[in-house]
Amino acid sequence: MSNQQAVVEHHEDEGHSVAGWVGVIVILIGFTLGAIGLFIDNAVLTWVGVGMVPAGAIIWPVLKAFGLGPKEH
Repeated sequence: MSNQQAVVEHHEDEGHSVAGWVGVIVILIGFTLGAIGLFIDNAVLTWVGVGMVPAGAIIWPVLKAFGLGPKEH
């Protein structure tokens, strides 16, 4: 084994922010609704789910811009 110490770097992530959580939850709900709509053959539910996925991807940076993103250290 080496006697050198490992260097640990600090990386910011979106996992600890309201923006990250809301964005991911909206995307997951969209995928879930879309899948359920496909299984029960409901086109409206499928398209609502399909529409929620990009909505979640848009909501995420918008909430981050409003100050709900990760806090700076």
